[in-house]
Amino acid sequence: MENKIFSLYEINSLIAGVISDNLSNNYWIVSEIARISENSSGHCYLELVEKDAVSDTVLAQAKAMVWSRNYKMLKAYFETATGRRLERGMKILFKASVQFHPLYGLSFHIVDIDPGYTIGDLALKKMQVVKKLKEDGVFELNKIVQMPLVVQRIAVVSSEGAAGYSDFMAHLAENPHGYRFEVTLFQALMQGEKAEASIIAALDAIFAKIEKYDVVAIIRGGGGQVDLSCFDSYLLASHIAQFPIPVLSGIGHERDDSVVDMVAHTRLKTPTAVAAYVIDRTNMFELHLDECLQMVVDYCSEVTIAERERLRNITQLLPVIAKEILNNQQQKVRNEMLQVFNLSAQKLAKQKTKWANLLHSVTTDVHKQLFVAGTRLEGLMVQGERASSDVFGRNKVLLDRYLQVSQLADPENVLRRGYSITRLRGKIVNSEKELCRDDVVETILAQGKFKSKVL
Repeated sequence: MENKIFSLYEINSLIAGVISDNLSNNYWIVSEIARISENSSGHCYLELVEKDAVSDTVLAQAKAMVWSRNYKMLKAYFETATGRRLERGMKILFKASVQFHPLYGLSFHIVDIDPGYTIGDLALKKMQVVKKLKEDGVFELNKIVQMPLVVQRIAVVSSEGAAGYSDFMAHLAENPHGYRFEVTLFQALMQGEKAEASIIAALDAIFAKIEKYDVVAIIRGGGGQVDLSCFDSYLLASHIAQFPIPVLSGIGHERDDSVVDMVAHTRLKTPTAVAAYVIDRTNMFELHLDECLQMVVDYCSEVTIAERERLRNITQLLPVIAKEILNNQQQKVRNEMLQVFNLSAQKLAKQKTKWANLLHSVTTDVHKQLFVAGTRLEGLMVQGERASSDVFGRNKVLLDRYLQVSQLADPENVLRRGYSITRLRGKIVNSEKELCRDDVVETILAQGKFKSKVL
């Protein structure tokens, strides 16, 4: 037996037999749907996984299927009970037999699904999303955004072909008050796996030109109450909760509130209810304006009557009041004139005294200054005479000295001391180099002069 070689088919058949012999019962199993698809025959095929609660690591995986004869019944029952369709990421409690096929391997054949477990799991996930939004401090943010008094510019997130969108537009257009609204559609998928990303993309597009809109309306309707898991998404709910303008939800989910309903500024059941809310709010504002207008008219009427009566009373009292005011003003003018006269007389007397004292003071000061100046001038004259005499004496001595020097330098005195002056053609000769042979020079002495010829 140890040396026997098996083919793959043989060993798989052996495994199938072992499983068939030992796992012949049906088992209730909890698992998460990783993938689900239906083929043309109506059979449903699933890939199941179990993940670690902390790390999200896949711990186990297997294939499963539901035969078409059971799938139609199970699908309808599950969707009616949960309001959701079977989808990826959903946890289910199912009853199945264990099968092992030599060609297709191990799989579970599902014969029953308990929707109660899934409802509990979905409720738990919703509670966890709500808890996280509250912990993040964003759960109530959109609710405290101020709603405009009049909503006229509406950004709608919906699918253009959805019946709910058509109902919404028709209800707005046919309102009995004749109001006109500016509606801009931002198309998005409103169900399925891609709905979450699609709706978030539409919100981002609205945010890019947020100043153009008063509110955002997220609406869907006209379809089955299934496949709404995206409206319990943390990411989508977080976007809506933190949106800077009010968000109105009308996703037609009447079973209970989705997380999006919880965080939206105003939750309404259907798209038509959203339209009715906008119309009613506008009508309330119009009625309030009418009330305010009537209040203004009434107030103006009351004020007019009161002012007319007051004017009549004033007209009757005006002559008496005018005469009294005139008398008061005349007396006031007389009193003020008397005060001015008295003050002027007092100030004039004070000013005369002040000028007399000032004149006396100035005269006294001038006499003193003149006396001091005269005394100082006399002293300066004496000092000037003395200084002039001294300067004249010193200059006379210097002048005498200069005269003596000039007399000593006089040519006659120089000649008397034995010197002579020799000239050639009228010019004084200072050097023999100035003379040539046969030049006739003239020599001047202290007494007389003579001519000589250079040999």
